Amino acid sequence: MFVNYSKYNLKKLVGLYSTLFVIIFAINILIVPKPVNALSGSSFEAGRIIDDSIFFDTSAISPQQIQVFLNAKVPNCDTNGSIIYSGSTTRAQYGASKGYPAPYTCLKDYTQAIPTVTNGGSDLCKNSIIGGTKSAAQIIYDVSIACGINPEVLIVLLQKEQSLVTDDWPWSSQYRSATGYGCPDTAPCDSQYYGFFNQVYQAAKAFRRYEANPDSFNYKAKRNNYIYYHPSFGSCGGSTVYIQNQATANLYIYTPYQPNAAALSNLYGSGDGCSAYGNRNFWRIFNDWFGSTIGGSHKAQFYRQGAYPSMYPGNSSLSYIDYKNIGINDWYDKTSVPSGQKPISLATTNPINRSSGFGSSWGSGRNRPATVFSKV
Repeated sequence: MFVNYSKYNLKKLVGLYSTLFVIIFAINILIVPKPVNALSGSSFEAGRIIDDSIFFDTSAISPQQIQVFLNAKVPNCDTNGSIIYSGSTTRAQYGASKGYPAPYTCLKDYTQAIPTVTNGGSDLCKNSIIGGTKSAAQIIYDVSIACGINPEVLIVLLQKEQSLVTDDWPWSSQYRSATGYGCPDTAPCDSQYYGFFNQVYQAAKAFRRYEANPDSFNYKAKRNNYIYYHPSFGSCGGSTVYIQNQATANLYIYTPYQPNAAALSNLYGSGDGCSAYGNRNFWRIFNDWFGSTIGGSHKAQFYRQGAYPSMYPGNSSLSYIDYKNIGINDWYDKTSVPSGQKPISLATTNPINRSSGFGSSWGSGRNRPATVFSKV
C-alpha cells in the first residue's frame, strides 16, 4: 500500500490537484459543514494522523451524502474517452492501447452485484451485509456499518490508493485493486482480493483485525515505534514515533511508511528520493475533504445492549448498555476523580437533560439516572 506517484499511470495525475482546489470548499459546505483551513506540513503529527473518535465514527456521513459527494467530485464523466489525452490522441485511443478501452465508468456511477455477508459474534466485522446490486456509495456505507469504520475513511482510502474519487475516466484495474488491499510493494497484487466490493470490505476488515490482534503486527498504539521513510530502508532511514492511538497504528500497518521532511514541505507535490506519500496523502485528503482528523477528547460509540425489558407496574428488571470509549481520555465516575473532571453519565434527552416524568427518584435533578462507577 506504499503510494509513490511513479507507480501511477500518467493519466492519474491529470486534473487531480485542480479538481481538489476548485470544489473542496463547496463540498464541505454541502455535505459536512466543517471549516476548511489551509494545510501546512508542519501540522502533521506522525504519531497522531487521525483520532479513533473519527476513524471509527460510522455516523459521519449517510449513503445519500456519499452519493452527492461523489457526484460533485466528478460533475462530468468522460465515459466515451473523447477528451484529448496527448496531442491528437483521445483518452479512448490511449486507454485501448493499454488494454483499457472505453466506455469508462466513474465511481459516482459504478454499481456491482455483491454477495450477502453474514457476520456476528466474534467476527471482526460484527454486522452483516445484504447482497444485491448496489452503487459504490451504498457499498461504502454498508461496509462502514458492518465493520465499524468511518465511511469517510474508506472514501479517502479509495482516493489515496487509486484516485478513484476524482478520476473522470477510471480504468477497470483501479476498481480491481481499489483500496490497495493485498498489493505489497514488492510483489503483484493478490488476485483473490480483486474487485471493488472485495477491496473495500477486506480493507475495513483488516483495520479491525489490526485492532483485535495488536501483538501480531509491527506497529502498536501507546508505545514507541521505529517507522521508515521509504522502502529503501538502509539508505533512507526513519525515526522513532510514539503512536498515540489505534487508528494511527492501523494506517501504519496498512501503509508502513511516514512522510519525511521533503514530502511535508511540498504537501501537494513531490518530495525527494526518500519520500513516501501514502500516510501524508491520507491525512491531507481527509483534512481537505472532511475537516480535521483530530477529534474531541471525550466521545462514546454505542456498542451493544441487553434485551429490551418488559416493565409492568410493581416489577423491576435488569438490563445493560455498553458503550465504547473512542475519545482520547479515560472515563471516570464522579466519586473517583477531583471535582470538575466530568463524570460519564446516562442522561435524558430530546431535549438534553430534560426533567424525567419518573419523579425525584430518577437520579440527580430528575435527569441523570446513572453514572459510570469505574474507569473504563
